[in-house]
Order: sequence, then C-alpha cells, then structure tokens
Amino acid sequence: MSMMKIYCGYCNQYWEVYQHNDRNSDKARTCPHCFSQIDAQTWKRQILPAFGAFQDMSRTLSNDSLNGRVYFSVDFKEDYYFPKKKIQTDYEE
Repeated sequence: MSMMKIYCGYCNQYWEVYQHNDRNSDKARTCPHCFSQIDAQTWKRQILPAFGAFQDMSRTLSNDSLNGRVYFSVDFKEDYYFPKKKIQTDYEE
C-alpha cells in the first residue's frame, strides 16, 4: 500500500494520505492541524498524477518479484526545502 506524507510549512506538521483515502476531496489536500490547503490545481495536475505513477511503479516492482526477480522498493524524499530563517549579517547587532 502506498501513502503520501505531506509537510505543512505553515505549522511545521505532517499528515498522511493513503491510496484508499478520497484523494480528490479537499480534505486530503488540507493540513488537519492548521487547515492550510495545497492549491487545488497543483494537487490535481501534479500531486495526484505523481502519486498514481508511484503506485504503478510499486505494483510493477511487486509483480516482478512474484516472477522470480529480486524484490525492490523505492521511496522518494524531497531534499531541497530549507525553512526560512533569519541570517545574521555583520552589520546587525
């Protein structure tokens, strides 16, 4: 089973959306902690297709292993987000 773990930059919390959840509802793209929402078009055009491709890949890898191949699993993790923080400069006291 696949799931998405989503980070909210507003409240610094995470929530999970599973493949069996109603992914097309506003609830799935809404942070349950602070109620901030991922843009509806971003959710529909980018996130859901990427999640579907990930599920397809996972099923294919699983089926490959049932046919005598080595089992592999793949996780994707974003690695370029840096929270905004104040940078002290030489001219600040």
